[in-house]
Amino acid sequence: MKPAPRNHIVTFRLTENEYKWLKNRCAENANSISEAARNAVLALPPAAAAAGPVEIKLDSFDAKLNEIIALLSTLKESTPAEENHPQTAGL
Repeated sequence: MKPAPRNHIVTFRLTENEYKWLKNRCAENANSISEAARNAVLALPPAAAAAGPVEIKLDSFDAKLNEIIALLSTLKESTPAEENHPQTAGL
């Protein structure tokens, strides 16, 4: 089966530093900048593609916060009794 033609163009601007970083990353992975950008966009989950920048940042923040809570819970479960560590009481 022949792949569908790619006949739509998406353009966005980068700072000089962003461009250099992207160019170096692509050189390391033997990708073109277009291929890297296409892969990054197509890898977005459907909800993230429809969400705005604030929603994406909040989702990322929620995920990181949940990771921290899980780590704290694990730490709390693995520490000795609270009487030996009064500063951890209430975690």
